Amino acid sequence: FPFGFGLSYTDFSLSNAQLSSATLSKGSTLQVSVEVANTGDVEGATVVQCYIKENEPSLPRPPKELKAYKKVFLKAGESQRVTLTLEPSAFAFWCPKANAWTTNSGTFEVLIGQSSAAISEQASLVLQ
Repeated sequence: FPFGFGLSYTDFSLSNAQLSSATLSKGSTLQVSVEVANTGDVEGATVVQCYIKENEPSLPRPPKELKAYKKVFLKAGESQRVTLTLEPSAFAFWCPKANAWTTNSGTFEVLIGQSSAAISEQASLVLQ
């Protein structure tokens, strides 16, 4: 099973992902929101997961890194807009050369899904 996989008695869909800003200054907080809908016949829960991918990392990094998540309970047919907060540390990584946490400027992908393998929404972000 992929990371973050969970079983449920119903189905969910994610749509209409939005970022509070398409350009972000280092040290700023980003709000990521997505519409979650229970498309099944019974109530249930899912975990909305937000991953970050740096497009041109200066050091080898994982293909995506989990940075925020939220469990959502919805009745059959119900939907809800969920907002996740990415603190400035979400974009940082440990740099052995500098012996410190570092944040690169550049383009990042914000990936939203229900597991690491079930990414259904994506948005680009420029970090300055």
